Amino acid sequence: MAGHLARRSSLAILSTVRSSPIQPTTMISVKTCNCCHSEALVELYRGSTTSSLTTMNTTLHGPTVVSYCSICGHVQTDPLFDLKSYYEETYEVGRLNENDDQLYAMDGDRPVYRAEHQARIACQLLAIDETTRILDYGCGKSLTMMRITEKLPGLQPFLYDVSDKYLPIWASFTSRDHCFVRSIPASAQGSFDIVTSFYALEHISDLSDALSSIYVCLKPGGTFYFLVPNVLVNVADFIVADHVNHFLPSSLQALLLRNGFTDVEVSDSLHFAAFVVTARKAAPEDGQAPAPTVQFLPELPYQVDEGDWLELQSISSFWASQEQRLMARLTSLPLHACLGIYGAGFYGSYLRGLLQATGRTAVVIVDQNPFLQGTFVDGLLVVAPSQLPEDVDTLLVGLNPKSAKGIIQGIEAWQERILDCIYLE
Repeated sequence: MAGHLARRSSLAILSTVRSSPIQPTTMISVKTCNCCHSEALVELYRGSTTSSLTTMNTTLHGPTVVSYCSICGHVQTDPLFDLKSYYEETYEVGRLNENDDQLYAMDGDRPVYRAEHQARIACQLLAIDETTRILDYGCGKSLTMMRITEKLPGLQPFLYDVSDKYLPIWASFTSRDHCFVRSIPASAQGSFDIVTSFYALEHISDLSDALSSIYVCLKPGGTFYFLVPNVLVNVADFIVADHVNHFLPSSLQALLLRNGFTDVEVSDSLHFAAFVVTARKAAPEDGQAPAPTVQFLPELPYQVDEGDWLELQSISSFWASQEQRLMARLTSLPLHACLGIYGAGFYGSYLRGLLQATGRTAVVIVDQNPFLQGTFVDGLLVVAPSQLPEDVDTLLVGLNPKSAKGIIQGIEAWQERILDCIYLE
């Protein structure tokens, strides 16, 4: 094992070292629903530890507290004290490498990346051509829009984010005067055919303010198209500290209708573990004023699914029981066991934290994403499955429990290996 890692040590000079420092912060208790503004919140989950994990795999002081709105079915997490500063200064997506994307699926031996899949679906559902005025809201790197411009080279999208750290990446596929940071100029309002947002609304506590900005940017009759995580499929989303919103179809309807949108459609089948949502800004011919209005909805035009509530309770119980079960399993491992972790993302970070609490550590992290291979996470080298050292006999599987076993069983490089796999389940 030492020789195997020594041969790769030169990669440290060129790769990014990731770490998980504990950052002091204060969690604040929210009394109203972020979507329908009712006060009908009930606590659904409270973490058993005094720390929480973020999407950046950093650890924050304070337990994860999740509440459920019995009116619209929204699920929300008590937010960080200063979300604005967090996203302007601390939050980074993909280490700012314009080609660093999340692995979405494997098509045989070919990796399919998330932005590639999102761009394909957006182009199928939306009438985008090179003349379309389109704004990507809360876009980060805007990697999906970059992929769309690869299909439509003449398209010059507009981009908006609260941070200027992504400007060098944006400049590679659109003009500088189409890049908005921290505010959208009045001259651009009411001018867009389409506003997109890919995995941004789950981070925003003041959703009414964001929806108002998006509404104002659209032309009458314009389309708002966005993706948010589906917490019922990706159960990790439930305990991610900087995802303050966990949407369900009913709460998405409540949010959009309350903020003046119409023709709301929510799909859970177009993207794994995500909701794909379209809504329209009312046009004058609809007999509605195109100005944004926050409406009180005394009778809800949607149904809160009782099955979703039961599933959320199951997810809460799942996380409440995982720590105790996994700690017992890890402490029972023989001292000579050589441990590896599959997954460099959130699930892997969760397992790494539990393992460290036992006083032990893994020797390597495995991930199929080639953008991560050769980098270091908490000092551990990330390798491809085919490069798993021969002396690793125990594997902690940091993957979505709904798909983890199928993924591990499908890795051809391990068909002849005997590995003791420990799953989240």
